Amino acid sequence: MSRPPKTPNLTDFALFPGERPAAAEAIEVNSATAWAEFEQLQALQNGHVPFQEPTVPAPLPEGAALRAGAAAPFTPTPGGAPAITVEQALVEVRRFNRVCPQPEPWQKLYELLLSVAGRDGTRQPPPPPLTGRAWQGTSAMPKRICLRDQLEWAAPYAALPQVMAFLMSLSETQWHHMGD
Repeated sequence: MSRPPKTPNLTDFALFPGERPAAAEAIEVNSATAWAEFEQLQALQNGHVPFQEPTVPAPLPEGAALRAGAAAPFTPTPGGAPAITVEQALVEVRRFNRVCPQPEPWQKLYELLLSVAGRDGTRQPPPPPLTGRAWQGTSAMPKRICLRDQLEWAAPYAALPQVMAFLMSLSETQWHHMGD
């Protein structure tokens, strides 16, 4: 009585250092079920397209208190201007997949920050924007990080409301977006 040949296991083969074993091949077992699921999803999407409704914040669980350091909603300050945190500013400037202002408005923002730094002459200058060759040779994430650094710089000098007013006055075409 003979036995069928044993199916080799991936661990049966010796590998060279740094070599990876071959991945298993995917086999579809029941294509009729997969097709039915596809048609069901397609029907759902034709009837109701998700992600086209405006988003709203999820409600907090009952009794949940803001933890220390968490971003609170905008609250008026004694001067009447809204208090804003760096986290809230970042949420606003990243809306619509924004990265940072285009070079010309970004330079104007930097000049605004320099005027804040020069009020008493003892402050460290703000981080400069990426312009010229640095703009062309830098991807989106480092640009976004540079803008975040500028917002973090402005916060301790109480310049964040002024900076945000400038940034929110920019049209959408004056922003660099992910994928641009």
